[in-house]
Amino acid sequence: MKPLLVAYVRAALVYLVLGTATGVILAIPAGKAWLESLGGRPGLAHAHLNLVGFMSFLIFGISYHILPRFSGRDVYSWPLVRVQFWVANVGVVGMAAAFLDGAWAGLLPWAAGVLFIAFAIFAYNLWASVRPLGR
Repeated sequence: MKPLLVAYVRAALVYLVLGTATGVILAIPAGKAWLESLGGRPGLAHAHLNLVGFMSFLIFGISYHILPRFSGRDVYSWPLVRVQFWVANVGVVGMAAAFLDGAWAGLLPWAAGVLFIAFAIFAYNLWASVRPLGR
């Protein structure tokens, strides 16, 4: 597996640990009160770290590794894979920060937009990677 794809899997695992830790803190009454005192919505941070961070990054890395092989081609653009990695990380961290701390709530639309761009890059790059030969 290419090092960049390993980075996707490792990022996924970091988000899994962060999301799970946030969930554990929310399960403890004092921890939940502390997170809620920040003025954010920590349950949404927990969900986004696990679903967007862990699941999406794992899907990104595995998809870029496996799906192009089904079409007998390489990934359409490795530079886009690298750009998407960093753009997606900025989006996930921005959303988690915006959900955890009310002071960062204004960041939410920007982080969501950045994350949308990352997903669009992924869709475009993977679409181009698995297109039939001769097209």
